Amino acid sequence: MDHPKILEMLLGLKQKRSVHLIAREVVAGAQVTAGQAWFFIPDLHLLSKAASARYTYSFGSNPGGAVGREALLLELCEGLRPLQAAGSLFVYQLGDLIDIWRENAVMPSEDVASMVRRVLDDNPAAAQFLADEQALGTFLVLGNHDHVGKLSLQAVPALRRMGAAVALPPAGNVVVTHGDAFDPIERLPDPFSRWGARFTTFVGPGTQKLLDAREIHSFIDIPGAHGVQASHPLLPGAVEFAHGLRQGNEHVLHRLQLKNRRPVRIFVMGHSHHARITSVPGLTIMDCGAWLEQSELRGTGVVPSCHVGVIAQASAGVDLRVYQLTPK
Repeated sequence: MDHPKILEMLLGLKQKRSVHLIAREVVAGAQVTAGQAWFFIPDLHLLSKAASARYTYSFGSNPGGAVGREALLLELCEGLRPLQAAGSLFVYQLGDLIDIWRENAVMPSEDVASMVRRVLDDNPAAAQFLADEQALGTFLVLGNHDHVGKLSLQAVPALRRMGAAVALPPAGNVVVTHGDAFDPIERLPDPFSRWGARFTTFVGPGTQKLLDAREIHSFIDIPGAHGVQASHPLLPGAVEFAHGLRQGNEHVLHRLQLKNRRPVRIFVMGHSHHARITSVPGLTIMDCGAWLEQSELRGTGVVPSCHVGVIAQASAGVDLRVYQLTPK
């Protein structure tokens, strides 16, 4: 499996208006297993229809709403299925699959299984292809909105496969996690999180300016390094955790639910909702963005954010790419 095959699938989706390359970087000397590829679907923040009616900050928020994103996610997952069935593509959902904070704020319940069932009934594409392990073999990363207080998606039998982080083979140079571990705000107690969920009842979707994103029509449109930044709000925390992973720090290993130290060179994450690749000496952050809020594209205007990330081995190192798929 390689980037051209995955890009061919993305360009062939009927439920999209365009594919834009947000960023690309080849991390020299880093390694993942050759002949394999990894596909990342970031934060979805799924809510039931009842909760979505209260919040403008979710998978179903405008512009595009649930209709555009739902149709695109369904076709995307159907396109991934034959590639994954071949045994060389691995699909990850990067956390905040279901927004327990906001769902529980609208309809408080101690029964997380019923809450999850209600949300997934209103989001059939995610229910069919992401929550159901048999469909795409999707690895679910645990995000900060996937649990609050005593409520956690990990308590639902079908979702117990969730984990805080995973190191990709063979060397562990790439570690996949949600990204909240790097965020100092997420170290505040749960009551602050609940207050934040109530506050964002009144907060509309933010807009990420992606004016340098390049529209892709074919394989030859892919440039070399593109859109790589030198800063990220969570960079200090990421650098701290990278150092801890390399040294085998017990706190870092416990927080990421990993058992052994890793020679990490790349963090793949979501959490911030702003898609980008950030590279500093010794560490690269591949932030795969989100499927909520908005993106502003040159010549296209403001569209629903529908970001994805892809990595595969290249001759010079690990090839990282982040795309925006604009739904019809």
